[in-house]
Amino acid sequence: MSLLNMRVNGKEVSVEVLPSAMLADVLRDQLGLTGVKIGCSVGECGACTVLIDGSPVASCITPALKAQGCDVLTIEGLAAPNGELHPIQKAFLAEGAVQCGFCTPGMLLASVALLDENPDPTDAEIREALTGHLCRCTGYNSIIAAVQRAAKALRDGTDIELEAGTSPDVVGRNVVRKDGVAKVTGRQHYGADHETEGMLHAVAVFTAHPYAEVLAIDTVQAEAMEGVVTLLTAKDVPGNKTHGIIIPDQPVFVSPGQRVLSISDVLALVVAESEEIARAAAEQVRIEYHELEGVFSPHDALAPGAPIIHPPRPGAEPSNVMYGTHVEKGDAEAAMAQADIVVEGTFHTPFIEHAYLEPEAGTADVDESGSVTVWMASQAITIHRGIVAGILGLPVEKIRLVHVSPGGGFGARNDMSLHPYLALAAYHTRRPVKMVLTRAESLRLHTKRHSMEHTVRLGATSEGRLVGLTCNILADTGVYSSAGIPVLDQATIFATGPYEIPNLRIEGLSVYTNNVACGAMRGFGIPQSAFAIESLMDEVAEKTGLSPFELRSLNGLRPGSATVTGQVVKESVPFIETVLLAQEAVTTALAELSPPAQGHRRGVGVASSYKNYGLGLGLPESTGAAIDLTPNGRLHVRIGGAELGQGSNTTIAQIAAQSLRVPYDLVDVLACDTAHTPDGGITSASRTTFMSGNAVLGAAGLFLEKL
Repeated sequence: MSLLNMRVNGKEVSVEVLPSAMLADVLRDQLGLTGVKIGCSVGECGACTVLIDGSPVASCITPALKAQGCDVLTIEGLAAPNGELHPIQKAFLAEGAVQCGFCTPGMLLASVALLDENPDPTDAEIREALTGHLCRCTGYNSIIAAVQRAAKALRDGTDIELEAGTSPDVVGRNVVRKDGVAKVTGRQHYGADHETEGMLHAVAVFTAHPYAEVLAIDTVQAEAMEGVVTLLTAKDVPGNKTHGIIIPDQPVFVSPGQRVLSISDVLALVVAESEEIARAAAEQVRIEYHELEGVFSPHDALAPGAPIIHPPRPGAEPSNVMYGTHVEKGDAEAAMAQADIVVEGTFHTPFIEHAYLEPEAGTADVDESGSVTVWMASQAITIHRGIVAGILGLPVEKIRLVHVSPGGGFGARNDMSLHPYLALAAYHTRRPVKMVLTRAESLRLHTKRHSMEHTVRLGATSEGRLVGLTCNILADTGVYSSAGIPVLDQATIFATGPYEIPNLRIEGLSVYTNNVACGAMRGFGIPQSAFAIESLMDEVAEKTGLSPFELRSLNGLRPGSATVTGQVVKESVPFIETVLLAQEAVTTALAELSPPAQGHRRGVGVASSYKNYGLGLGLPESTGAAIDLTPNGRLHVRIGGAELGQGSNTTIAQIAAQSLRVPYDLVDVLACDTAHTPDGGITSASRTTFMSGNAVLGAAGLFLEKL
């Protein structure tokens, strides 16, 4: 051990550290400064950035001893001692540059370093200074605007005034997020930031092969290691051995005699006094495999003689087909035969990783009555609670799930994650347990966007009127079903794009492979279909001589149009107006640009897409809200929609304040705690503002009657 002396946030600190210790670990684990975030552990994402003597460093790869005798500034020390926010913190709040907030501490400190050196940076200089600082929520424009706003305030010696929350008239106004101050000061806690005395640490043992028979699992050496409390395998699951949000086809653990089906499969869970011990013990778990030849594309999975990944359902023939769907209207073949123009093509879209900056992390504990609580990000908290109860073999009343705001979601947190492992570890040890994945583990564990192949034909008249469409969709759902059924349904229903086509036939097939499971991701199957139809729309425009804008306006949905399933749209379809506004904006922008340099050409891409809000597909939709008047005169709103960074808690507070005619600052929101909040359904499909917001409106009326 070595003694490290440094000044952290203006205070002298002396701490004993290992020579190999990284600065981030010392700041987080020994000094409790959890505003330092760990996203990648390899110095690439920027979330862990701190300032050493005014210079930004990636603290996850900076040896702690390099800070010997230095001034270290973390996000916790950026505001003034009296709590007054730094101008850059205020600017991030004012410009909406804070969403999930996981990247925010690093962004803020890098921005401070830039403005100290360059008080009047250009947008390009800001972008350069923030290179290596990743953000998966904002798109960076609001961040750049915030840095510029802070720079001006610092140069002029002026204050950045934040919208006061003293008025009830806040709907449509730029209020400060309910979680905003916590996120710009480092006080917001994410899954890895929770610590409890006596906390254990869990580490999963993943398969070494994507497809193999497990012959034996030897845990003797691992269990004998000092500090290992328990080692769990399939025999330690008291209830359901498999789970899934629709089809329970995913094992909690793979046991000897079974097959691992993907690199995401888990065979054991080590629970130890520290994460270091747990990871060392996981390396000592010996597993004997018989490796098998897997299938990694839908075409291979459908080929004769392909290995069947899952046993057939009762009465069904063995097949790797997970689900098929079909939509038909009119006579597509006749329309194609009569069309003046027919264009066709096959379009491939790949798997896409959600790439949220925060690797999965959570904690769990058991109370005196044997009830298990899991603190973990969840976009489907009620569904996950029921699954955890089934795995533990306990009544659902004995399970409490508390949603912890994550460092990004984007759909993947619809699925189960660490919940079963945290719950099992706490259940068996009767102690609090934490589990934090590495970036590599996160990549292999959670679902991806479906890879799809669209084979499409599109027919039109010579004037550009669409008359027919045929489309065959082949989706790779990966090793487990996850949300593959509704994703394929959505891809099928929206394969026409936002256009009215009288004759069509669309068929979809979703196939199991040995790839990592695919599930929900932003757009839920629709982006893949949009790529295919929009590519052909451009070909039709070229053949008819119409501009891409004209063709889309001619065929676009409008009030009174019928969708692929026959739904007549009556409102919320300002498609034609949107296309015309886009055309006007492009025309104006091009007129203001200088001609391209010699040897260069300038092009404009045009594409359209539309999506439902709400689950759709005929699925039942429900949600609830509750409003309490607290003894200290505040309004406490409880909902079941999860805050993921999209600002739903803020939106709900705005709706409640305006409906109840109370100041925004007097409204507090609690979301997604199964012990205290009503069921809000799944937080996806752009439904939280509409569903939970309307529930709050209804509750507000009842509240005022009682008041």
